[in-house]
Amino acid sequence: MRIRFLKISFFVIIFSIILRLGYWQILKSDELTARAEGQRTSIKNVIAPRGTIFYQDGSTLATSQPAYLVYVQPKSIVIPKSFNITEFRRFYAQKLAEVFWEEDQKLKLKFKEDIPPVETAVKTDEEIKKDEKKQIEDFIIDRLSQDLYWVSLARKVDLETKKRLEKLNLEGLGFEPTSQRFYPEGSSSAHLLGFIGSDIYGAETGYFGIEGFYNGELKGTPGLLKLEKDALGLPILIGQFINKIAKPGKNLTLTVDRTVQYIVERNLRAGVEKYKAKGGSVVVLEPSSGNIVSRGEF
Repeated sequence: MRIRFLKISFFVIIFSIILRLGYWQILKSDELTARAEGQRTSIKNVIAPRGTIFYQDGSTLATSQPAYLVYVQPKSIVIPKSFNITEFRRFYAQKLAEVFWEEDQKLKLKFKEDIPPVETAVKTDEEIKKDEKKQIEDFIIDRLSQDLYWVSLARKVDLETKKRLEKLNLEGLGFEPTSQRFYPEGSSSAHLLGFIGSDIYGAETGYFGIEGFYNGELKGTPGLLKLEKDALGLPILIGQFINKIAKPGKNLTLTVDRTVQYIVERNLRAGVEKYKAKGGSVVVLEPSSGNIVSRGEF
């Protein structure tokens, strides 16, 4: 009887193991393959440089310059024994807030999450400054408190700001290279150019004007860097490696004359203000070709 019981138990165990293996290897095969692929594969999208827009004389109307996304890895930070976790987060945030606040005043640095404006009524400049820094600190502390391996702090940070942040030598702070649109002429021809914004997926895209109409040509084709990594996150030399080089966007040279554009915008603005008009627009054409030499709106 005992031997019979052992035989039945043996076959039940073997059958259970077979069922379990079948479950993992057949029903869960695709899911496990995808999870394994994600664990050992590193995929990085390479942003394609956006094309430059030139005036008729070759001077630059719109171009792209290097920028950086600032991020922090909360779980990789080792808290010193002299701090408790709350004190350390506040210390960490204060260091970053000082740089971010100064850059915000100079460059209007935009955080990924909107920070509500500070109430300025009956407050001194020093009190306003203190409140603004406190809001940035609280924003950063909230990011540090998240149970994540990677969280963003700011985007479109220029090279100078990146260098200042690097000098802080804060553990877990990192930078992801990207680019931002730069208009050497400032707001000149803004109505003609349009602007750059983010689509629903967070990718840069042109809206209105030249940036919007020729977005397909200007944006280029993004690249891809894919490689296999080991348990320490280091590349496997004989593993899979794919490097798809980003294709820069096409450059555009407009028929707009820089000097005529400046004169048109200046006089149009003066005319609207003089006659208290709601707005005005001017288009200057070259008679022989029909090319648009200048287009102004106010």
